Amino acid sequence: IFFAFPHPRILNPPENYSINEKTYGGYVMAKFGGDNWRGNVGVRVIRTDQTSRGNQVFASSPPPNAIPNAFGSFLPIKVERSYTDFLPSANVSFDLDPTLVLRFAAARTMARPDYTDIVPRVSLNPGALTGSGGDPNVDPFRANQYDVSLEWYPDRETIVAAAIYYKDIQSYIVNSTTQEIFPIETNTPNLSRCTLVSGNTFNCLFDINRRSNGAGGSNKGFEVQVQRPLWGGFGVIGNYTFSKAKSDSGDAIPGNSKHAFNLTGYYEAGPISARLSYTYRSKFFIDIDRASPLNQKATQSLDASASYQLMENVWLTADAINLTNDKIEQYAGTTTRPRNIYDNGRQFYIGARF
Repeated sequence: IFFAFPHPRILNPPENYSINEKTYGGYVMAKFGGDNWRGNVGVRVIRTDQTSRGNQVFASSPPPNAIPNAFGSFLPIKVERSYTDFLPSANVSFDLDPTLVLRFAAARTMARPDYTDIVPRVSLNPGALTGSGGDPNVDPFRANQYDVSLEWYPDRETIVAAAIYYKDIQSYIVNSTTQEIFPIETNTPNLSRCTLVSGNTFNCLFDINRRSNGAGGSNKGFEVQVQRPLWGGFGVIGNYTFSKAKSDSGDAIPGNSKHAFNLTGYYEAGPISARLSYTYRSKFFIDIDRASPLNQKATQSLDASASYQLMENVWLTADAINLTNDKIEQYAGTTTRPRNIYDNGRQFYIGARF
């Protein structure tokens, strides 16, 4: 049997990239304490060496060393950078009585960008004249954070706790929209944004979502949690978080929901273990997408799990996810401009663990 393909396979250079990241770190810590109190203080130092490789596409006048391709002339790019973070932290706990603990904590934290955030490339959608790209010089998430908590342990299986926190956000990662020119082949060009090169090849103005650093900001709020056995193997676990985040520029900070809570009922007795959990998260801003904000409506899910210990080293398991069959709905700035609806359905699993 012979297969004939009308067109050969051609590598799309912007989608071919690599990231190499090497980190070197160490820390020092001192512990201290006395009667009914204890703590530690220290600092972690981390150096990151980052190498990003990608391919840059040229709309016109490519350099002499550019490589011709059906998707346009492109030039391999290699970007190297290094940065060092000093991350101090301190923690102190006081036993107000045998069941009550007061804690204080302060730290500087860092989280590196995703690999796709730091790729020197652009992925294009010629039909909509939009695209997305990375930036090798994007800085990590960095924040100075402080929190105070009060925890009550009336017995070995119960906790009632509350905490307040404040995060001074130094940098975060978000999309910004830039306009850049790239070549496309089309018979129906948008003449308001495209200029003819030759034949059906045009240089067109694209709206590109580039990864960039936000101006900084703050996040403050509180959280409460309860875990308590009730009767005969039944118990309850609950938590709630209030989070108020804002950036220095007034823009929304990606991924922050003002309200989030979880309520779980459980049964633990003999060979049987079972849980029923309800999770809720209020609406939040995802990112800038195709030159407009992308938001997500509040989400909720009811999940269940159970296991039965058949013998000493064998368990039978069952799980159910999204029993209420809720959908994920996303919109552009306002709910009257829907963008995506994800109907993931209910999911059921059965299994055995040895």
